[in-house]
Amino acid sequence: MNLLILIGNGFDLHHSLPTDYGSFIKWLVKQNLKNVLTNEQGDDDLFVITKENSYVSEMSINPPSMDELVERLLQDHAKKEMTIITTAFKKFKCKLSPNGNFASQIIENIQTRQWVDIEMEYFKQLSIILKNYSQEHPNKANGSNNYNASIDLDTLNRNLTCLTAKLRDYLREVAGNAMANDHFGDIASDPIPSNVIQDKHHLNRLQNDDYDDPENKRYIKPKEVLFLNFNYTTLPNRLHDRFKKFRHINIHGTIHDQNTPPTFGYGDEVGEEYSNMEKTNENRFLTFTKSFAYSQNNNYANLIRFIESDSFCVYIWGHSCGLSDRTLLNMIFEHDNCAAIQPFYWKRPDDTDNFTEMIQNLSRHFKNKQKFRNRLVNKQECRAL
Repeated sequence: MNLLILIGNGFDLHHSLPTDYGSFIKWLVKQNLKNVLTNEQGDDDLFVITKENSYVSEMSINPPSMDELVERLLQDHAKKEMTIITTAFKKFKCKLSPNGNFASQIIENIQTRQWVDIEMEYFKQLSIILKNYSQEHPNKANGSNNYNASIDLDTLNRNLTCLTAKLRDYLREVAGNAMANDHFGDIASDPIPSNVIQDKHHLNRLQNDDYDDPENKRYIKPKEVLFLNFNYTTLPNRLHDRFKKFRHINIHGTIHDQNTPPTFGYGDEVGEEYSNMEKTNENRFLTFTKSFAYSQNNNYANLIRFIESDSFCVYIWGHSCGLSDRTLLNMIFEHDNCAAIQPFYWKRPDDTDNFTEMIQNLSRHFKNKQKFRNRLVNKQECRAL
């Protein structure tokens, strides 16, 4: 029996790293605002900050901090107002202008979005462009010029290209030297309770020496532990490997390795919309499909070898199981060797948790709902992250 641990952004957040969507976008705004304050151009492929009516003012004793200016700029953008900014010796007006619908949406939803939502927003905007593309260009073979949708498609892909590059810079700054809590290394090393496995044919494969307690057969020693990291940081790689069983796959690349740059995009290739994108014969619709990124290295092949080698249990640490990874997660969860799936839920300060939300998201990755019911570990046997 092996153990597969899915690592999502909640794992980094649990380590107090500011890797949430809101912190990243505010950092982006701050970088552009710094350029504006030094009389440089404050723009990129995501948005532009324009400055006007600059004039010398009396010295301000308590000028606002950069973080305060960013908050004010975002609030005024939501109200469609100019922002009056006062520095030590100057006063001027600024305006934040997103470049395209995708950039507008991620700016406007800054307080509520998570990483998976950025990818879903990209797919949503891609789907809108697809409809316009089909209306403007009903017959691709006729050679007509699909001008407006083509421009929108290029803008959208430039937006995501820019965001991915900025994301790497940001994560290097805030998470480059972070250390992992070895409590998680202990959990990964601990034996797996046999009572969480309902499909008994997985247990029938085991020998006495596969158990930590051969007489009672209550705890299974995992032969191998694979951390499948969906983040771009490498915190799990720094966990103490008590029994030298840990393996690591950074399926979406890392901020450190130039050979595996961060993979950002969508991984839901089973729906009708994706099929329609393929039928356009326009490769720009497929630029950020995760499956094509997986083919650039052997990470996906190594994952397949692992899950086909033996029965495995799944732990979920901080992964929302959103639809942006649907194809990959469906392959894991419905594989015949998958014995059990145990979500580690998030406990909120008000004593509520997200267990129900997690299993609702999980269910969307199953075509066979009986497999979902049989493999999901009930809440009493689960624990908080």
